[in-house]
Amino acid sequence: MPDTGWLEFTAAAAVARSGSNGTWANVSNALTGSSTYAEIDTDKNDYSPFLRVTNMETYYFPPGCTLDGIQIYANFTTPYDNDWVDDDIHLVLNGSANGNDFSSSLDWNGIRYYGGSTSTWNTWPIFTISNVIDSTFGFQVSVLNDGTDSDSYARVYEIYVKIFYTLSTVSVPTIIIF
Repeated sequence: MPDTGWLEFTAAAAVARSGSNGTWANVSNALTGSSTYAEIDTDKNDYSPFLRVTNMETYYFPPGCTLDGIQIYANFTTPYDNDWVDDDIHLVLNGSANGNDFSSSLDWNGIRYYGGSTSTWNTWPIFTISNVIDSTFGFQVSVLNDGTDSDSYARVYEIYVKIFYTLSTVSVPTIIIF
C-alpha cells in the first residue's frame, strides 16, 4: 500500500481546553525535528491546553486514490520519570477534534505512533484525501501531569503525519482494430 512518507505540519498553535492549566511555549518548535521543542509547565494533577499542528506540507496524491489510514509520529519527552501521560489525542478538521481519542495514559517519554495504515480514527464523516490536504487538517494533544512533582514540564520535539492510500484501479479499454 503506498504512503506519503513522513510529512511535516506547517502551522502550530496553543488552543484552550476547558479546565486546563499552563501555557504552551514555543509551539512552532513542534513542527521540526531538531533540538528545539514546545514546552508546557503545569502543576500536579493538571492537564494542559491543546498543542495543535495543522496544514500538512504539500503532497501530490494520484488522481482517484482513496485514503486507507492516517498515522501520527510524535517525539515527546520529560525529565521527570512517570510524571506525564497523554490525556487527549485527536485528529483535527475545521478547528474541531474528530474521531477516536488515541490517548493511552502511558508515560510520556520517547517516540509514539498513533493510528496506522488502516486506521481512519473513526472520523465522521470518514476522512478522504480532500480532508487531509485541507489546511485545517491536523493533530492535537493535551497532556496530564499525574506525577509526584508539583511543578514539572513536558516537551514536544516533533510531530509528523503519514497518509496511507490505495491507487485508483482505472481500467483502460481494449481497442481491437480489424
